[in-house]
Amino acid sequence: MTKTFRGHDMLSALRQVQQEFGADAIVVSLREVPGGAPWKIWRKPMYEVIAMRNPSASNEAERTHTASFPSQERSGNPLSDINNTHPNSSSPKSEPANPLDILLRISRESSVQSSAGTLIEDEILPGALSKMHHHLKQQGVDETIIQWTLNAARLGLPPEALEDEAKVRFFIQRHLEGGIRTSPPPIEQLQGVLIITGLSGSGKTSLCARLGAYAVRVLQRRVVWLTLDTVRTAALNEARTFADLLGIPLLVAYTPDEFRYHLQTVSSDYDLILVDTPALNPHSEEALLGLASFLSEAPKRKLYLTLPATVKEDDLSHLINALSPFRIQGLVFTKLDETLTLGSLYNLAWKTQIPIAFFMQGRRVLDDLHPAVASRLVKSMLGEVHL
Repeated sequence: MTKTFRGHDMLSALRQVQQEFGADAIVVSLREVPGGAPWKIWRKPMYEVIAMRNPSASNEAERTHTASFPSQERSGNPLSDINNTHPNSSSPKSEPANPLDILLRISRESSVQSSAGTLIEDEILPGALSKMHHHLKQQGVDETIIQWTLNAARLGLPPEALEDEAKVRFFIQRHLEGGIRTSPPPIEQLQGVLIITGLSGSGKTSLCARLGAYAVRVLQRRVVWLTLDTVRTAALNEARTFADLLGIPLLVAYTPDEFRYHLQTVSSDYDLILVDTPALNPHSEEALLGLASFLSEAPKRKLYLTLPATVKEDDLSHLINALSPFRIQGLVFTKLDETLTLGSLYNLAWKTQIPIAFFMQGRRVLDDLHPAVASRLVKSMLGEVHL
């Protein structure tokens, strides 16, 4: 069972780990995260450590450590220059180094700017780590994240485990899971004003249809579809077709005033108001201002952003940055069946720390929408399952 610890610096966070789990704790991940309330623009960073108790630690091994280091390190260890300066490094009775103690020592002697670091650069990796490095690169995972992950494995696993592919894979899987946030809404509580936005062809209307179908047919909710996508005739026809199939009313708003009027009119009669927006061009100031004018009429809305797995990471990143003032509540990864690489989506979730709400693929309205689970995304990225 993992537990998350946070501190204003890496040292304080690691001390919490040591106090909770002892010196034999296994550190799953380390990273810098935004601190303070989410609505504050200028937030001081905090340091987050995800750790777990070492299940194989013996009672004799549980003792208070003071950052002691072994007399000999395995070949190529980049920490050897630190270890050799320790006064007890030549003693034959020195205890094996504990990863947590090493991390505490590093935190004392350096200002940690990034949890990724460069500890494994210019080294020959053990076979299992080398294989994972190659696989993650093929998946398109950012090199910073790969370094962050492999460093954690080097520091968090004993030397003999670094050649065990199963243990390395499990450690890296858990580590990558801890690097992203998933927060699907409690599906049984699907209600309120839910606004969907995204690029052209990203699956906005399909997501509305899937959410509406589940709310109507499974949860027996009263649902209304409110579309703001009035520019394309095809979009209106598609929305009307889905609404007719689901047996729910379709409302159209051409202006923010009409949108506000519809919300006031139907809010007491329906459990869920699905709002489909026009395709968004993040490079267009006019399009962003237009979306902002509609969003201002629904201050209690939930805003979901659809991100297709087939679009370049830079374009998706620019879209997220353009929408950051609008408080995105959740990301929806779409078209997952149309690609074999998921690294770009993981990169976005890791860098932005916006929770993922849903995974979507295929054309089946009732069967191809899934609440987001971090382990499922990571296992799919590692080739163990298919989303």
